[in-house]
Amino acid sequence: MGMQVHHVAQFDKDVASEVTQWLKYLKGQVTSVQFLTTTVPDPKAPEKWRVQYEAYITYQQ
Repeated sequence: MGMQVHHVAQFDKDVASEVTQWLKYLKGQVTSVQFLTTTVPDPKAPEKWRVQYEAYITYQQ
């Protein structure tokens, strides 16, 4: 059984609903979920900042 990591990321939108969908899809295979929120320069307007929401879902395959 190998471990896999699925990465979810979005600008300015929480990823909790997408993580919930993955948890339902993967059922009992998930071993951990880590959430990360960072502030990054806006790629379209470098003088502005955006929030990037991320999650790393570790599961057994």
